[in-house]
Amino acid sequence: MTTPRGAVLTLRWVGVMGVVIAVAVTSTGLATSLARTYATTTAAVGPGLRVLEVDIDSGTVEVVRGGGPAEVVRTTAGSWRPPRSGIERRGDRLQLTGSCQPDFLQTECYTNYRVTVPDEVELVLSSSTGRILVEGGSGAVSATTSAGRIQLTALNTEQVRAATSVGEVRLEFSAPPQSVVAQASTGAVEVVV
Repeated sequence: MTTPRGAVLTLRWVGVMGVVIAVAVTSTGLATSLARTYATTTAAVGPGLRVLEVDIDSGTVEVVRGGGPAEVVRTTAGSWRPPRSGIERRGDRLQLTGSCQPDFLQTECYTNYRVTVPDEVELVLSSSTGRILVEGGSGAVSATTSAGRIQLTALNTEQVRAATSVGEVRLEFSAPPQSVVAQASTGAVEVVV
């Protein structure tokens, strides 16, 4: 049985295109892997801190209050471009930021912060996508995410506001608070006093 000449050419064309697509996918994946950047930075906070403000696009914010010397550990990761991030002290306020730049080949981008601060520091924490974890403390807390988990434990504070659009909120108090707002548009909310 013989194959018509047109069918042979079509099969060759499909085979060549398959090889071209396979090479393109493989090389893009390899290039993305090679272009990944990871960095970790540690910074001392210094005395006199009253307010910690964190605003990140993607990643985890973890705060331990009353757990030793005040410091910030920042970890960033990005493929093609690292996220923009900043640690800035303004008087009694410490501002931490992290933002990802949109890119066609960006497969990974986040900024994680692990912060140790004094017990009474007020917290204003925001993450578009990611987790917010707080342990301990007596200062007021405001924590918001668009999508992610908020977990605040061992709190001895009078005021807490925790809200997520998609995710869950878990609050645990070691002493009864005066004012609590806990919201999840889609997800679970648990408050333990």
